[in-house]
This record gives sequence, structure tokens and C-alpha cells, in this order.
Amino acid sequence: MPQSDLPPTAAPLKRSRLRPPLLLVTDIMLVAANLRAALTSVGPLLEQIQQQLLLSSTSAGLLNSLPLILFAVLSPVTPGLAKHLGIERTLGMTLLLLVIGIAQPGMLWLGTVLIGATIAFANVILPTLVKRDFPGRAAAGGF
Repeated sequence: MPQSDLPPTAAPLKRSRLRPPLLLVTDIMLVAANLRAALTSVGPLLEQIQQQLLLSSTSAGLLNSLPLILFAVLSPVTPGLAKHLGIERTLGMTLLLLVIGIAQPGMLWLGTVLIGATIAFANVILPTLVKRDFPGRAAAGGF
């Protein structure tokens, strides 16, 4: 069989990196830091929030627990969402929800729901992203 009649050899597919590894690590750390601040800042300020907004003890407790409830409810559906939309788009949507949840004044309950959803999505997506982009170092916990 002449050389020109051979089927073309499929070149191995490599995922192209859109960003340098150091920038990706920095991005992941910034996202993680923003998620933690949104979650952990309510607890120490809960009494002041309760007094200023005239919340009952039940409402204040729900406000503090809502992100964790959403984490439990939304975490199991996140892999399906990421598979459907893609990891990058899901993470982009997550960051948009975080910005809206934190930046909008007067949206206590909706903001808390958005932050809880953000935490649920990002806590599933970020490890997936690390495992995908740093497969040899993900288990070691270091970059």
C-alpha cells in the first residue's frame, strides 16, 4: 500500500493550557479565600446582624445555617452540572453568583442563598480542576 493511501495517524490529544500554572494556582487560592470569608464572617457578627435587622433567634440561626444546608443539597448535583456546562463555565457561573451574593446591599436572604450555592459548587469544582490540571501533584496537596 503506497504511503499516501495510509490513513492519517491520529496525533495524541493534549489539553491546551490557557493559563500558566502559577496564575492558575493564584486564581484557585483567591477563589478559595473569598469563599471562606463569605462563610466565616457571619458567625462572629451574627449578634450584631440580629440586633440591627431585628431578626428572631430562629431567623439568625437559619441565616447562619443556610449556606451549610445548601452545601449539603447542591454538592451532589454539581458534578452533573459541571459535566453539562464544563468545569470552566461552572466555575465562572459560581464566581458570578459569589459577586452578586456579596456585593448586593439589602439582599440578606438571597445573598446568603447565593453564597451558599457558590460554596457548594466551588467546593466540588476546585478539587476537580486541581486534579485535572495538576494530576501528578493533586494527591500531594502541593503545587
